[in-house]
Amino acid sequence: MSDPQTTDLTFGPTPGSRPRKREWAIGGFSWLLTKHMFLAVTATIGVLTSGSFIYMYVLYLTHPDAVLEPVTLFELLVMAAVLIVSLIIAATIGGRLSHRIVNALVLIRDAAKAIAMGNFSTRVPVRSRRMGEVDDVIDHFNRMAELLENAEKELQYQNNAIAHELRTPLTVLRGRLQGMRDGVFKPTTELYDGLIGQIDHLTGIVEDLRILALSNVGRLELRLEPGDMGEEVETAVAAMLGEFDKAGMPVSLNLSRAPMMLDRGKVRQALLAIMHNATRYASGSRLSIVAKMRGSEAIFQCQDSGPGMSDIDIEHAFDRFWRADDSRSRASGGSGLGLSVVRAIAEAHGGSTSARRNEFGGMTFEIALPTDCGSRGSQSVLSP
Repeated sequence: MSDPQTTDLTFGPTPGSRPRKREWAIGGFSWLLTKHMFLAVTATIGVLTSGSFIYMYVLYLTHPDAVLEPVTLFELLVMAAVLIVSLIIAATIGGRLSHRIVNALVLIRDAAKAIAMGNFSTRVPVRSRRMGEVDDVIDHFNRMAELLENAEKELQYQNNAIAHELRTPLTVLRGRLQGMRDGVFKPTTELYDGLIGQIDHLTGIVEDLRILALSNVGRLELRLEPGDMGEEVETAVAAMLGEFDKAGMPVSLNLSRAPMMLDRGKVRQALLAIMHNATRYASGSRLSIVAKMRGSEAIFQCQDSGPGMSDIDIEHAFDRFWRADDSRSRASGGSGLGLSVVRAIAEAHGGSTSARRNEFGGMTFEIALPTDCGSRGSQSVLSP
């Protein structure tokens, strides 16, 4: 793969330089197209001329009494001259048209070759906007190249981030186990609990990556069953009470009935991820949790009075491996995958997620899921 810092490349003459007719030297490609266009126009003119003679001959056979003046040598020369001029015009028009078309095709070919060699920063310059479908092909090609370049950069970033996230717990596990082997650490219940905690952390990262991978290809499976958003939120809050106390976060609940079709396990995972995020980034603040109906959607809102987030952090809040506070997240064990998993689960249900600042200066995270998820066409629905 190419270095994401590689300078963008474009093909064709640079501004201020004289264009090179490189397309004429590429394997006779332009000449071949010109020849076909020339032959097509020549054949058309030949058919029209031959048709005229055939018409006159048929007219003579069907009307032998008609008086037909003989064609003089001068008239034949005039017809020949017209035919020659027509052929020259056809060759000129065909050559100019093929020149423009082939030039664009050669640029696209060279750019495709560069991309095939791993240089995803390659673009095809747009020379004019008068070539219709050719311009559309160039636009789509450049858009494809841009998407490939962005995907490559994202993949490289994710690979680095995944390597870092896996390295930390693995290093801890190796150090503790080696210390136990060498007698540095005495095997205790607390030590074993710490090792199990590191394994659980690794398992969580692997599960998050699995969900994101399935979501990317539209194969995140849901086991839908009748449920209630309010009940799921109440269950998730009960599981988080210990963490709320540890973070010094008083919690107020406003839960209403919100019956819907949902995958209980995955929705609960999304709710817990939102609340875990609040304990990491807004510890010591007040937390307000709401579950309600809004039209045909079941809504979950988690509102804190913490320090909030910047505009760029809000924009990327649900991007994988994005951290609003990198050092705090690493210290607290966050992988940067939690909110991206929330979005994947919500979208699999046909819903959406959002993040915004509230009137208290903190953040409000929201999950909106359609109550008729089964009829909305989720990514992959299984029977419960």
